[in-house]
Amino acid sequence: MSPSRVALERLFRHINGHVIAFDTSDTRDRPDDGAGTREVQAANRLQCLLDSMQPPIVVCAGISAYNLVQGLSLPWQPTVMAAQHTITWSSDYERTLAGQINRVLSTKAT
Repeated sequence: MSPSRVALERLFRHINGHVIAFDTSDTRDRPDDGAGTREVQAANRLQCLLDSMQPPIVVCAGISAYNLVQGLSLPWQPTVMAAQHTITWSSDYERTLAGQINRVLSTKAT
């Protein structure tokens, strides 16, 4: 398991809700299938996933993920949170981030 995935799994244990992770760097590393640039393909895949799920919050780990999400159309207006890239996370940062996520989730549930 990658260090990033390990950090995410630690974070998930502190979240009061359902979680899904989508690694945009993984999709950008795939070969181009002729459907456009890898970044466009990643954006299209993420747009499709988010449209189908319409999560109340989207947490972007790293600036490239945040920039990708900012370029999407999210008409249900989820809270979009920027977070440090997972490689920089400490257990204190993970607990703080989980607290921020849980506060947003609690306000979206009411």
